[in-house]
Amino acid sequence: MKLLNIALALIIFLQLLLVLHQFRRHRKLKKHQQRMVEALRGHRFWRVGMARVEFLKSWPKLSPQQALGVLIDEGDSVRFKGRWYGAQEDFEQVVSKELATLTWLAPHPWRTANLAWVQVDAPAGPLLVCAETLANPSASREALADMVRSVFPGFALPTGAGTDFSLEKNRSSLTAMVVFLALLLFSLLDTYVFNDYELIESQVARLLSSPALLVAAGAALVGVGLFSYRRLLAGQAPVQESLALALFVTGALAMAALPALKRVDQVLAKGPSTWYAYRVVDRVVHLSPVDTRQGLPTLRFTKAPEYWAQVPTGSEVQVPLLHGPLGLWQLDHQRFDPPILAFYENANPK
Repeated sequence: MKLLNIALALIIFLQLLLVLHQFRRHRKLKKHQQRMVEALRGHRFWRVGMARVEFLKSWPKLSPQQALGVLIDEGDSVRFKGRWYGAQEDFEQVVSKELATLTWLAPHPWRTANLAWVQVDAPAGPLLVCAETLANPSASREALADMVRSVFPGFALPTGAGTDFSLEKNRSSLTAMVVFLALLLFSLLDTYVFNDYELIESQVARLLSSPALLVAAGAALVGVGLFSYRRLLAGQAPVQESLALALFVTGALAMAALPALKRVDQVLAKGPSTWYAYRVVDRVVHLSPVDTRQGLPTLRFTKAPEYWAQVPTGSEVQVPLLHGPLGLWQLDHQRFDPPILAFYENANPK
């Protein structure tokens, strides 16, 4: 354990050193960029981030750009000036607007470091350019689209390139939102409002501690998440929104899984709940089944302490449980709660 703590502390320390190094390097580039900006009085220019084409294939990306600099509009041509991060080398490239070919690259959480880019292909070589904003897809899209419209007015931006994506106007994203809300409402309402049956706590703990079940459930959720993500992309939803919606749908499905299994087990059960004999073990209150051959779960009740205080330790009580073909044990509150409610009504008469 001591070695593990030392290793974790070392990893955190190295991460802090890396962050500090990145901060100092970025600050130097910002100072250099500011000096270039101060020398451009009277010129049309924009602060930009830049990168080589290979940047899109690299992972992990230690920085959202490979260079900081300026884009200067000189009429028939565009001048890019900046300084590369790694070698701290200055560079300058002049591109003829007539010969340049532009390609719009939408924000992607890994491939484009969550920024919108435009690839400028020219005889001197390709160059990736982004507006200098935080790694925010909305701000990056808008700022870059405004710059491209001004500098390259002949370039036709893709539909919605510079605007926020409307979830409600896309069929795929709207469907994903409806599915998410439906699953969320079902899990909450069926658990706390409409269902009189409660899954036994000890059984829930046993299910959640089963490695095989966790692996199977994890694999199923990953499959659902990937399927949702691919369907959203196929429906023309942006990468960022597709990823977020896929995570929401997967999370809602995980929440709705147990309530759905409870409902299925209730429907498939042969009849109503059955009374089973339990013995009060202590005042916490723990109850253990009298007949251990039936595979009954142990019970623990933390609510209604005054009611359970009147029940002597070691005495037997009857508990209504439903046991369906899926093997779930569910407490029937419709039959179990009336004596407890009557006790409190008698104890506090109006």
